[in-house]
Amino acid sequence: MYRLLIVVAVLAAAAPAGWLYGAYGEIAPCRVLAAERAEREAAASGGAVEAAALLPGARLVTEQMGTGACVSALFESWRRP
Repeated sequence: MYRLLIVVAVLAAAAPAGWLYGAYGEIAPCRVLAAERAEREAAASGGAVEAAALLPGARLVTEQMGTGACVSALFESWRRP
């Protein structure tokens, strides 16, 4: 019984991390936020600029933020269309 609870707890903790890695190639919230911002800016440019070219600039901005601020900003960006 306890083994099942431990397995469920581990899977519940690993699922969001696996989803983030699959979607963004990152697990750290600030790096995921940088990738999200770079992708949105690239989409807004109409394809004129690739997200990979915008990623270093976005990382410079998000590196100055704390983890909590990155998580909040990431959830906020997911709420916006």
